[in-house]
Amino acid sequence: MTANSPVIDDPNVRALATQVKALQGVVQVRFYPPINPVNIDAIGADGVMITCLLANVKPPPAPDFVKITSMVPKSVYSDLANFPAILDHLSARIADYLATGVVTIPVAQSIIPSAS
Repeated sequence: MTANSPVIDDPNVRALATQVKALQGVVQVRFYPPINPVNIDAIGADGVMITCLLANVKPPPAPDFVKITSMVPKSVYSDLANFPAILDHLSARIADYLATGVVTIPVAQSIIPSAS
């Protein structure tokens, strides 16, 4: 279903995913359109869910990886000027996890850059 999604084929989403992959601690990046009605209501059907997989800092039997997911509306990812705010948001969440070992916001969080 999502293989032909405009979100997956969007060059801005692909460029953003490449930049997210370069963040400290990120092992893998997954991006996909929202499918949950709550997420669609929050960011629109043309928004993107970005999931960062990080190596778990906790020893076994904890899972090998943890996920940090954020939601980005199309109005945000379609403007390259917003990329630093998106990366800052994800970096802060990742740094918090690496420092504490706790994903403080386990549910997807929407990224809406503040107007400067």
